[in-house]
Amino acid sequence: NANRIVLAGSIAGFPAFEIIDTAGNIVNSGQPFNSCFSPGQYLKAQALMDGNVLICGQSRDFNNACAYSATATKIDAQGNIIWNKFYSVSTAFYDFAEDDDSTLVFPYGGISGNINLLKADKNGNFLSIDSIAVPPSVSWQVQKIHNAPGINKFYVVGNEISGSWWDVSIFWSLVNYSGGQVLNYRTFSSGLSYALCEGSY
Repeated sequence: NANRIVLAGSIAGFPAFEIIDTAGNIVNSGQPFNSCFSPGQYLKAQALMDGNVLICGQSRDFNNACAYSATATKIDAQGNIIWNKFYSVSTAFYDFAEDDDSTLVFPYGGISGNINLLKADKNGNFLSIDSIAVPPSVSWQVQKIHNAPGINKFYVVGNEISGSWWDVSIFWSLVNYSGGQVLNYRTFSSGLSYALCEGSY
């Protein structure tokens, strides 16, 4: 909706969103998860092809002993919640892409140099995980994904992290991925903090 802005983040440690009109007034707000201690935050909000909005991030799953899980929430243009989903991924979803067939694709990093793409249908139901092996064998912090022209083709931008939490070696990487195969892969060394990794297509 061109007359609405969706703000996604956290309030008092809980994932939260607000719908703002063009005058800056709060139209609606929501905190879907509030029964676990320090559950997390939303990190991305984006309009879908059907006119609704998807928000993703990380929260504690109160159906799974409050374990950290990646999460996604679909809302309509007025901020009414359509569905909430938890996924068996302990890291956060920083971004997502909507494929031409309305499949939702969430990238996240893993170990041994893998980039993972979790796929869900338009109702948020889990479909599959594609694990993309890319060198070198270090942990990934995947920040951005972009839907390239054509079904099941994506550009993934992120960084490879080695070392401790406060002492990291960072390399920007671009993975051209289609139909389960890495078409090409390029790495750029960077002095930017991993939290600032960004890409556009």
